[in-house]
Amino acid sequence: MARSCRGLVFGFTGRPEEGVEEGRLALRLSPRDWYRFLFLHDLACCHYAARDYPATVEAAAKVVALNPDYFYGHQLHAMSCAQLGQTERANKALKEALRVTPNLVDALKNQPLKEPADFEHLWDGLRKAGLEI
Repeated sequence: MARSCRGLVFGFTGRPEEGVEEGRLALRLSPRDWYRFLFLHDLACCHYAARDYPATVEAAAKVVALNPDYFYGHQLHAMSCAQLGQTERANKALKEALRVTPNLVDALKNQPLKEPADFEHLWDGLRKAGLEI
């Protein structure tokens, strides 16, 4: 858990490549962890921050498969699909995120991102997925 959290901190503070490595290490160290979906969420956040959208889609899909009621998985899936131009998949994932968390915009306003550009990157993906902000 500590490695995964450390990776997320790297991802949120402008060092997403280091975050990816920490996330991968967390998954290797604890491959059957009860909180695997959280490890994958943290990894997906780092991939998104690094603009590796195919890897984000892969990790986010695993989050959703492990915990369909965890809105962050759907949110990350929607954003990364939208960045890849996969509008239909992005819209579907966004609808699922909104089903799970109708106040999605409010839930995302307090993300601990260091740089304003990182917030814009997050909102850009959501707008492309079809969220009216």
